[in-house]
Amino acid sequence: MSTLELIHGPLLLPRPGQLDRPALIHGSTRWSYRNLRARSFAIAAWLRERGVRRQDRVVLSLPKRPATVASLHALLMLGAIAVPADARWPARRLSRLIADAGPRAILTPPEKAATAEASVDGTAHSPQILVFPEEDSPGLDQIDSHANLPAAVEPDDVALILYTSGTTSAPKGVTLTHRNVTSFLAWAVREFHLTDQDRLVSHAPFHFDLSTLDLFGAARAGASTLLLDETAVMFPAHVAQLIADEKATVWYSVPSALIQLLNRGSLRDRDLSSLRLVLFAGEVFPLPPLRQLMKALPDREFANLYGPTETNVCTCYRLPGIPGPEERDLPIGKPCEHLQVEVLNEKGENVPPGEQGEIVVAGVAVTPGYWGKREESEACRSRGNPASYRTGDFAYLDSQGDLRFLGRRDEQVKIRGHRTELSEVDGVLASCPGVSECKTLVTGEGTSKTLVAFVVTRSEVDTRALRRHCLHWLPRHAVPSSFLQIDALPRTGTGKIDREALCGRLRESTGGQDKSDGGSTK
Repeated sequence: MSTLELIHGPLLLPRPGQLDRPALIHGSTRWSYRNLRARSFAIAAWLRERGVRRQDRVVLSLPKRPATVASLHALLMLGAIAVPADARWPARRLSRLIADAGPRAILTPPEKAATAEASVDGTAHSPQILVFPEEDSPGLDQIDSHANLPAAVEPDDVALILYTSGTTSAPKGVTLTHRNVTSFLAWAVREFHLTDQDRLVSHAPFHFDLSTLDLFGAARAGASTLLLDETAVMFPAHVAQLIADEKATVWYSVPSALIQLLNRGSLRDRDLSSLRLVLFAGEVFPLPPLRQLMKALPDREFANLYGPTETNVCTCYRLPGIPGPEERDLPIGKPCEHLQVEVLNEKGENVPPGEQGEIVVAGVAVTPGYWGKREESEACRSRGNPASYRTGDFAYLDSQGDLRFLGRRDEQVKIRGHRTELSEVDGVLASCPGVSECKTLVTGEGTSKTLVAFVVTRSEVDTRALRRHCLHWLPRHAVPSSFLQIDALPRTGTGKIDREALCGRLRESTGGQDKSDGGSTK
């Protein structure tokens, strides 16, 4: 397989008539596929002149702009490895990534060059600091962009290293090969019938695996991508208006972004008739706000996608309608056709329907491992299968043949000898009238362990009402001992709940005396 058939194949070999179709939309900037193709080749040549070669790692500490998308494609053309970072990260956070990835170069805008320089101080590596040319710089236009391009690329070459959020431990770099990503893209384009008439909203940051659909899935289908930068995502009303103005058709994000859009986007006041498909993944979507969202956006298709970064999406559940009041949670669905998904017990045996076990994924989309961490990579394999991944997530198969997510292995805790699922507690709390978001943590040690719930409410909710609601649905040992009402749950850069920040708030509220265990994030 040649490089033209890999991730960026649709960019280099667009279908007849697609070259002048819109590829990227960002504010007043409009790039056609012709523009994106030319700029990607020019950046690839610019990088090659500076010594970047096949399988070199290059950190992209760049803002979310069309030129950054072109840089991603340029690196893939060269057979290099793109390591996206958040341009807003401080030097210390970026330094941890650099120390682990050992990149050849760091791409940075001029205004962030000092941060990039500071991030390499004290590390064992000395990557080049490449100040990225301004988008209107004549330098790129003067390069012979087709000289010696593209390089040979193999399907099992690493294409991307995506670093986990690292909110409770050192971040790990998940390696994704060209084969990993293209297998997911082929499934997604078929499954959701993406065409060159679609416009995908790119809400996720580029270092989050959700962005692979926004960028490369759109390119594969010849569709357009509406880039929401770091500032835009902070204003849901602005985002909702952009969806209306740009006639976006596909949305894909974490549930919390959709909840913000519901609560602050004034959806009923805007013409969102173009939106046909709403996809969400990354965390559990509480049913009360999901019901409200589906009522605000009637006659759209909604789908719950599940899968850690190590596998990308591995199961999918298309909602047949608004979940009824008797439903407590949402299935994560059935395996995607390019992967095998099993529910196994501690002996590695398949469990019968209705019994819980660990979700194990195998197939072409599974990561070859964590960058530079062979032992950790091997520990995640199932029964010695190098193309498998033990997710650490528990689930069971329901009577309809759908998987039901139960929670993380590290979110199963013992309270006074009773096994308790934190996700179950969160699900019950989320169904309480007036509650918009919540997260439960464990505090204390041994027999002194108790549960504390952080709750975000749409209006003032009495603590006694929260406790009564929990007692109605949960055994007494699973009812939180205290409820802390806060304005908003802290989030990581990828939009997931930041458990470490919540643990810090808990320590502050107890004068630093309390020990808490919020579990780890994927």
